[in-house]
Amino acid sequence: MKKKKMKILFITRSFPPTIGGMENFSFGLYTHLNKIEKVKLISNKRSYMGLLPFSIITFVYTLLFSYKYDLVYCNDILTCQFAFPAKIFHRKPMISTLFGLDLNFVLKGNVAFITKMLKRIYRLVIYFPKYYVDEFIPISQGTAQLAKNLGISTSRIINPGIEKTKLHITKSMKKEAAKKIRNRYKFDERKKILLFLGRIIKRKGLHWFLEKVFPKLRNKYQFIVAGSGKEIDDVKRIISKYNLHKNVNLLGRVSNELKRTLFVGSDIFILPNIKVNDHWEGFGMVAIEASKYGTPVVAAALEGITSSVIPYRNGLLFEPGSEKDCIEKINKVSQWGVDSCQISKFTNSQYSNERLAQLYSKAFRSILS
Repeated sequence: MKKKKMKILFITRSFPPTIGGMENFSFGLYTHLNKIEKVKLISNKRSYMGLLPFSIITFVYTLLFSYKYDLVYCNDILTCQFAFPAKIFHRKPMISTLFGLDLNFVLKGNVAFITKMLKRIYRLVIYFPKYYVDEFIPISQGTAQLAKNLGISTSRIINPGIEKTKLHITKSMKKEAAKKIRNRYKFDERKKILLFLGRIIKRKGLHWFLEKVFPKLRNKYQFIVAGSGKEIDDVKRIISKYNLHKNVNLLGRVSNELKRTLFVGSDIFILPNIKVNDHWEGFGMVAIEASKYGTPVVAAALEGITSSVIPYRNGLLFEPGSEKDCIEKINKVSQWGVDSCQISKFTNSQYSNERLAQLYSKAFRSILS
């Protein structure tokens, strides 16, 4: 017998066209959940500029209309504060995702007193949902531990998803993409290609990798850095200090087409995160973006990254901050007989948005039963 579709009120403060990890998560989950359940979307598409009208609309809508739904889903713990009328006035089950960064308050700048004060206010704001939200679902084991440290209990973990690649990854395809990269950037054919792609900020550990690790690998590898961020000047300084200009290519932001070529054609993707207080890596989406194209990942075993890189399935983990272990793992992966097709198949099945929606649907039904 076919199951009756649930009526779900889906509320998110992070949704395209705004760009970011939470936005991609919300879009992927909503799109695929809407194929199997009846979903009403309330979203903020204007980042921080739209947060105030979004919060008002959410409050009013949940106060007046949430009675029509079986369940209310909020994409993060802060959004729960705007949707609380659904629980208080209509006793509707509420579920929220936990990402990691949403459990911390991070203020750009160095005004210590203001940062400390606003952090306390933010912690107070997110303190109350744990008393009326029925279930919090963290995106990784690391995020579940962070939630536990803050007194938020969780009973299951559901990793984020990605859109499956339509490409059938083969060795010949990898070789062709690598050839394009080498021809475009005049690389030595004897050197393997390492890739970093993402925001160049402190917690991503790029400056640490360039200063402590890569100078010892320069004779065997070429390193491509794609992305931008506030640490770019520090990265340029390190490249000059160690005379790495011929070994490191800074590309800045790249097009989606070039990004795909880099993912397919690189030999190893590097995710060298370091510990930075209050700057949490909830999962490591870029790791599975790389491995869905058959590229193995070498990453720091830090926070939520341990849920995105599964040893010997799509990469290896190294001890955070250990240059020796990082070098060993890079060389180990380099010497693998890497089966790109199997890495791609594993990633596309384990982390697909279709699977994400199915797991959330199952979680919703278990709460309603």
